[in-house]
Amino acid sequence: MGKSQSSHGSFKIKPSMDEEKCFQSLGYKAITGIDEVGRGPLAGPVIAGAAILPIEMEDKWLKIIRDSKQLTSRKRILALDELSQFAIIATGKSSPEEIDRYGIVNAINLAIKRALHNLDAKSDFLLLDAFKLPETTLPQKAIIRGDASCISIGAASIVAKVERDALMNELHESFPAYGFNSNKGYGTKHHIDAINAIGPCDIHRFSFKPVYETAKDHNVFLDRIEMSSHKRNISDTSLKLDAQGNLPGFFKDK
Repeated sequence: MGKSQSSHGSFKIKPSMDEEKCFQSLGYKAITGIDEVGRGPLAGPVIAGAAILPIEMEDKWLKIIRDSKQLTSRKRILALDELSQFAIIATGKSSPEEIDRYGIVNAINLAIKRALHNLDAKSDFLLLDAFKLPETTLPQKAIIRGDASCISIGAASIVAKVERDALMNELHESFPAYGFNSNKGYGTKHHIDAINAIGPCDIHRFSFKPVYETAKDHNVFLDRIEMSSHKRNISDTSLKLDAQGNLPGFFKDK
């Protein structure tokens, strides 16, 4: 096995700012990394992160930024502190109800649009992890495993991950039976057992099969079940940018 390969036989990805430097050389200035966290959980929002990093600080970013899944919680928080000081960052959310109403892919795209709107700068090029953003005039590039290879996308993943983890820890205080502080809404055995025993709560995603089936068995949240079976087109809603904190499944902004 060559040195460039991992023990699983796949090539190890080395993070860089090559993409950012390439597009900067073409005249783009606000090159924005985009990533989302929370695609797969059974509960909680999906959160998108957006990050514009000063390319001249490449050495700093190469030391502290990785795909958020490769970092410990402490290292993510330390990285976020540096990003908060030297980069332009923002997040956008889509609630569990929006995930049920529009589907997870559309909800992710809505969260990305909100994150871009919340940035204190106007993006002129987007770098995204794996999938392009539809219905935008902004030039963009989707990069497979971009969260691991592209520093700006990795930074966005950290921004989104830290915020979502903090929110799930808060939600645990209101719904302690499900263990959101440890599973962050993912379908662990403890989480599934709790859903089966007591039924889902209102921050669960009723369009996801384990929640949908258990809600039907418990005869609860029938309106959400109905909503998830008749998904609406995302064009039927606005960004609701001023009301994100009041969307179903969220605490009001403090």
